[in-house]
Amino acid sequence: MRKLLAALGLIGFGLVSCTAYEPYTTWDADDDGYLDRNETYTSAYDTWDTDRDGYLYDTELYGGLGETGLYDAWDTNQDTYLDANEFGIGINDNSYFSAWDTDGSGAIEGYEYQSYYDLWDLDNDGVLDNSELSDGTYNYWDLDGSGYLDRSEFETGLDDSGVYDAWDADGDGLLNQNEYGYQFGT
Repeated sequence: MRKLLAALGLIGFGLVSCTAYEPYTTWDADDDGYLDRNETYTSAYDTWDTDRDGYLYDTELYGGLGETGLYDAWDTNQDTYLDANEFGIGINDNSYFSAWDTDGSGAIEGYEYQSYYDLWDLDNDGVLDNSELSDGTYNYWDLDGSGYLDRSEFETGLDDSGVYDAWDADGDGLLNQNEYGYQFGT
């Protein structure tokens, strides 16, 4: 779970024994060479729902998100914790900026930053560890408090986190193979 960041992170597929673009082409339902938002979200949800019951439980979400490498990228000193500085630099990346700029002012005000950080720093020690980050994200996405994510909550969580938009480097609303490959090192 060390590589988990939801929200922020987000779509890890855990497909180890496949060709570089096999997940990409499998998810491209209309075979147009691009993954639109719906194809991405539907395929991720279906892939991560390992027990095929139609819901994502915390362990399924953690498993799915765990392969993204985002947590490792933000944990610049590789101590397995995100301190406030690392967290701030990570969310200040343009790819996630709009998700945190809740009032749309073009700046992340202190209260916006603090509200998200506090949401996840469950023991109030000023450091986010893996479990705090994953639990905070899961609970934040579980809008009805049911203990699982339905498809709508999953899609809303990904939209709110800014993940899809962050991956869409050219801003055309579609993920091409280069954008997909860049995110997963293929």
